[in-house]
Amino acid sequence: PEGVATDSNGNIYVTDWGNHRIVVFDRNGNYRYSFGEYGKATDCEAGELVKLTFPTRIKVVEDTGEETIYGRKVKKPALIFISDRYGIHVVDLYGRYLESIDYKLANGDYYAVAVTGYGANSKLYIADRENLKVRVFRGK
Repeated sequence: PEGVATDSNGNIYVTDWGNHRIVVFDRNGNYRYSFGEYGKATDCEAGELVKLTFPTRIKVVEDTGEETIYGRKVKKPALIFISDRYGIHVVDLYGRYLESIDYKLANGDYYAVAVTGYGANSKLYIADRENLKVRVFRGK
């Protein structure tokens, strides 16, 4: 394992570096499911199960607010940010690919990834060891 994150339900998400996947456990450490296979996430179409190459860092982002759609209050879906050799990728809680963040480090080494906020109010922080900087990206 390289990275670990949790969600508001207590689920534990672990990056399984050598097997190119994410393993999910419940709050008691019982296996729930896993997702990911070897490949490049940027080769995935939106909605397909994500492909990863040596995933390292992971962050689960949840919005506790609600939206009203057709008169019903609904929660926004949680997102997972995963870094690997080819960038930072956004998936849903079941590993369906949504998009990749277009930022490349020279050596593909994302030492740390952090996210605050959700959607247009979000900020993505990347620790860039090579250049001794923290890069900040804002949501759209």
